[in-house]
Amino acid sequence: MALIMSLVAALVATDADGSLNTARLHGVAFDVIPACRLPKRVASYSDQRDMPVALRDAVKQKLGELVPPNSPFDATDVVTTGHNRRLIFIWARGNRWVVATEHGGRGYSDPIFAYEVSPNGQQAKLIAERTTVPNSVCLAAEELLNQRAATAAVERK
Repeated sequence: MALIMSLVAALVATDADGSLNTARLHGVAFDVIPACRLPKRVASYSDQRDMPVALRDAVKQKLGELVPPNSPFDATDVVTTGHNRRLIFIWARGNRWVVATEHGGRGYSDPIFAYEVSPNGQQAKLIAERTTVPNSVCLAAEELLNQRAATAAVERK
């Protein structure tokens, strides 16, 4: 038992101040999201203020407060910031907006939401959502971005 405990202690990483970083084990980062290749004709944003107001309101109503990318948040059930949701990125192509997030707590995940925003920006409708893991965020976001085009192509056949 002592051997097992010493091995676990050797694997668990600490932050610079010596505090336990529960989202990382030595050599393994559970919440590191690889950089995404931006799809063609897509605008990328990292600030929620760049979203249409109706979309910002819809996201806040669905998720509550999102902290900005790279800001501290509670990736595990250890509460230190009081915020368990963080924005990864926002993509927009035409009226389709994809909001990729991190959700911490008892189980870490990456929920991604697709919205259609009216041409005048006054209405935003959630049309799809998918929960994934860090290595799949880019692919899932791109699929949600393209979902409508694929659906329309199938309906035309």
